[in-house]
Amino acid sequence: MNNAFFAVFLRDRLSVDFGLCIANALNTIANALNTIANALNTIANALNTKICVTREKKAVLDCLEDKKLLESITLRPNEAQVHVLQMTKLNLTSLTEHLATMKNHTEILAFEPTGWTHNNKITSLDQLRPKCSRNGIHIYGVPYSEHSSYLEMKRFTQYVKPDKILPTVNNGNARARSKMERLFQSWLQELKTSNRKQNPGGSKQGTLTSWTS
Repeated sequence: MNNAFFAVFLRDRLSVDFGLCIANALNTIANALNTIANALNTIANALNTKICVTREKKAVLDCLEDKKLLESITLRPNEAQVHVLQMTKLNLTSLTEHLATMKNHTEILAFEPTGWTHNNKITSLDQLRPKCSRNGIHIYGVPYSEHSSYLEMKRFTQYVKPDKILPTVNNGNARARSKMERLFQSWLQELKTSNRKQNPGGSKQGTLTSWTS
């Protein structure tokens, strides 16, 4: 489930349909892990280096049983030129502290995957500029989002038909909450008035302007 919203199920509907929904979610997680594994393998091969990860991250990657990946990752920072860090560590202070622990390196080039860095004006890699470049620390923002799209959230809501949805973002005032609640209700109302109650995939792509404008 998208981490921006939490659906509350008040009815007794933990049925086969909900089980299938959870199974699909788990399959999505597995596919995401395989994508991460492929990316790490590609980086390791391209740079001819091991990749340092945290013990917790390694425990997750070990579950993939990818022999090639397991040979590429290490828990020892000085054995690798590429380090996978927590998102909370991708800032000047934390990276400066991280650099201080490295024996043979004087600079860090960091890439922060985040949807907040998206810019329609950037059309080529040549236009990318670091969001921070100081004291040997260079941080670039890379457009990326792990959140569901508008259409995915709409289809999921229409599929599970929750009695109540509690938004956990953009909920700082009553007006914003009311707009989101009306949007959620419109998704469910659309389902009730259609003849395709079991086929939310037929809905059309929407935009966030319906509640952000």
